[in-house]
Amino acid sequence: MVGAISDGGSVGAAGGWLAGGGHSILSPTYGLGVDNAIEISVILSTGEYLTVNNYQNPDLFWALRGGGGGTYGIVTSVTYRTYPSVPIQFYLFQANVTNSSAMHDLIGELLHSQTQFTDDGWGGYGQMTNQSMYFYYIAPNMTNETATATTQAWTNYALSLEPWGVTSLTIMYSAPSWYQFYEAVLETSGLNGVNLMFTSRLLSRDTVANKAEEVAQVLIDCNATFNTIAGGKVNQIDPDSAGLNPAWRNAVVETLCGFSWQDGTSSTEIEVMIDQLKGWIKTMYDLTPDDGAYFNEASLFEINWQETFFGSHYSTLKNIKNKYDPHKLFVVAEGVGSDDWNKELTCRF
Repeated sequence: MVGAISDGGSVGAAGGWLAGGGHSILSPTYGLGVDNAIEISVILSTGEYLTVNNYQNPDLFWALRGGGGGTYGIVTSVTYRTYPSVPIQFYLFQANVTNSSAMHDLIGELLHSQTQFTDDGWGGYGQMTNQSMYFYYIAPNMTNETATATTQAWTNYALSLEPWGVTSLTIMYSAPSWYQFYEAVLETSGLNGVNLMFTSRLLSRDTVANKAEEVAQVLIDCNATFNTIAGGKVNQIDPDSAGLNPAWRNAVVETLCGFSWQDGTSSTEIEVMIDQLKGWIKTMYDLTPDDGAYFNEASLFEINWQETFFGSHYSTLKNIKNKYDPHKLFVVAEGVGSDDWNKELTCRF
């Protein structure tokens, strides 16, 4: 087993997934994609073909693991550490809520619980509105007894809110393998694209411990989705082991606020939605200035993008880019080195 989970397998196990960091539902147990890449082949703007790893061109190997896509060269192959197929536990939670105060309490407690869930090996995805919430989590190679024990506190908390208008449902079952779970839960055929803009935030252990209530209100207001794809193993790895944003090493959950629109929607209507998106970005940035965002799932309107996407690694990444791309051929919006270009990426300064 290795790689991401997506409808129709639309997210590949190399390319942009790895260049941004590479999260998946398995990350709390096995780490991110960058933590499991052991060798990368890449073509540079000079025409050189390199195989990079911890022993050959280790600085480029470091940058290619999380330093942003479309920036250093053309990746042609990746060799990964892989893991045996094992049984998994599946935990589904759904809630309908008629009381806004109870909804706020439910989401706040969910944020508080992310550290425990991920440290116990659970990973998954969820979504909320102002009246409902659901998530599904999986844990590889966990016993039924451990699965019940590590979810019981959350199940009990939700049940305690019944007198305040929270109706909840939980389902627990085992699947004999990761792939059988994938076939049962996600579409295995390809899907068409959609018009979508969103912003993400990598909420840290400190944020979910101390600012859960404030963040919960923003997430409810924007009908957020959330990805429990950090914490656990991700937090156990040296922040300087790869070019990845160091914010990942303290994050336990990624939250996303955004909007979609149908073809034919007027530019005026879209601009109104963009203004709302910018409002969410600023509010979340002000609440969590040190938490960062995921380069692969974020907005071009993120504040202080160098720090938000790359953290303290930005200057080192830029030096590596200049070394291996002396012609400055590769450029991507808000990627490493793009601050040497104009906003339209048509001219260098």
